[in-house]
Amino acid sequence: MPAEPLASANGPLLSLTRTIKRSAVTGKRILNVTRTVEIGSRRTLCEGSVIAQRGAAAESCVQGGLIKLK
Repeated sequence: MPAEPLASANGPLLSLTRTIKRSAVTGKRILNVTRTVEIGSRRTLCEGSVIAQRGAAAESCVQGGLIKLK
């Protein structure tokens, strides 16, 4: 299993979801990681995908969706 792609947290971790699926097109395993962290008075959602290819991993993380806490 590759290293956690979203290991650099910017605040307290509120939730973490991991889903492993196989691509219908290429047949490769894809690990999707979604986490929610708290930064100050806001929450931000960070999603990442890791595609396992012969022991190597391609990672991407997109931050967005800032939600104000009530």
